[in-house]
Amino acid sequence: QDALLSEASEMSLSSDERLWLDLTQSDDPWQPAATAIVESGNEAPVFSWMSSWDTNRGTVAENMEDFAEAYPDHAASAYNMLAYAYADAVWGVEEADMVRALRYLDLYDAAHEGPNAADSRSEILWNAGEKAGAWTAIRSAVDKGGNPSMYADRAGTIWRAMNEENLAKAIHDQVQAFWSGSDEEADMEARAALLAPTSSHCDSNLEACYSATKDEVLAALGAGAEWLSLEVSDVDVTFNSDYRTAVATHMNAGQYKTDDDNVVEYRARASSVWSLDPWSGDWLLIHGNFAPSGGAGIPSTK
Repeated sequence: QDALLSEASEMSLSSDERLWLDLTQSDDPWQPAATAIVESGNEAPVFSWMSSWDTNRGTVAENMEDFAEAYPDHAASAYNMLAYAYADAVWGVEEADMVRALRYLDLYDAAHEGPNAADSRSEILWNAGEKAGAWTAIRSAVDKGGNPSMYADRAGTIWRAMNEENLAKAIHDQVQAFWSGSDEEADMEARAALLAPTSSHCDSNLEACYSATKDEVLAALGAGAEWLSLEVSDVDVTFNSDYRTAVATHMNAGQYKTDDDNVVEYRARASSVWSLDPWSGDWLLIHGNFAPSGGAGIPSTK
């Protein structure tokens, strides 16, 4: 950046371009410097816009509203900022006002034909808990932004949020499939498909946690015991904010026979972490944590 600015300083620039370059290269705060330029009589919209961030003049929201009134043909960015200001009660706005926020979004949409107006509407509605409206808006942003679109990321998050119940049911089924199957080859292959290439585990024998490949995890599942029964119950699934990671808590219970033919009553409380693979769209197990709960854990490996 410094090299580019230095190169620009050698160019033939207009007086306003030279002022802007000086602002970007100065070590002094640019907001009051922009205000000084405006107060000197300069009417270029860029300096008035920069001066809007000078809180010595008033709140940012008040300054943005003044800018939009003075420069309606250059007000798109101000409308966008004002929509966030009233939606989130920031930049001098003391109380959120969604009606006003949506009005500024309408003005932004009318002033700017690009996709960002729809993206801003989506984010504001999403933060307000309006998932359906956020989904409609982000689809518009994706359509306008082309494919691939930088807005597809938010679209994916909103789609997953709107389908949270179905996703939770799918992960619930995967939890049961992974820990309730037999040691038959078909069940082991099904388990392998649910594992990330590398995952971490803290087992109910309370030995040290470890990181392992798919093959190592599958080998450890049946080590030192012949499972007679294994059931999963009380599965509860929660997601992180972007719905890319899920945590399932559950109880695992059953019986296994040790190498010396003792039958052990197994019962453990568990949590498993599932991550959305961005390429395949599959939810893969990346971590499992178990502790004995009213019964024995798995056999010791030592």
